[in-house]
Amino acid sequence: MNLRGDKAIVLGIDPGIANLGLARISMNADGQCTADAIKFVKTNKATKKELVALRVSADDVRRASTLWDGMIAMVERIDAIAYEVYQPFPGKGANGIKVGAICGMAMALGFSLKVPVYAVRPEDIKHETLGRRSGTKTEVREALYKRISGLRDQCSGIAKSHLEHVSDAAAVALIGLKIFAGY
Repeated sequence: MNLRGDKAIVLGIDPGIANLGLARISMNADGQCTADAIKFVKTNKATKKELVALRVSADDVRRASTLWDGMIAMVERIDAIAYEVYQPFPGKGANGIKVGAICGMAMALGFSLKVPVYAVRPEDIKHETLGRRSGTKTEVREALYKRISGLRDQCSGIAKSHLEHVSDAAAVALIGLKIFAGY
């Protein structure tokens, strides 16, 4: 296993234009996983009044900048060996393009730090956490709480409606750790 000190560290990212989940998960040489840091970043669309003086594309750049700042703040606190980016099916139209752009930003962050970057598909999350391809977000979160020490405590200050984003990021990091451990 590729380690930093006595543990492997992976940053999992669940990207989106409105909601971004980040999870720094480490695994010691015995295979015990710990949630070192969890972060949720939310952006809101500009109001109609604000959009009178601002183009939608400029608002999208503002939102992307907020998400970038959230990713950078998390990176400044860690020394990860890899970044895992959850790649949701972005959908069609303008929102799909925006989500794709945020995925690209997350990947560029890892590239800029010269660490491996891996993309994780949505179906990989449920398969890894539940052992099957279907299940609820709550089932995934509860399974992660059992597998990652300290995750429940790290998530305690996050609104219930936002937990799926940090849970997905934690699952993405867990998959990355599994890759490094050679499972």
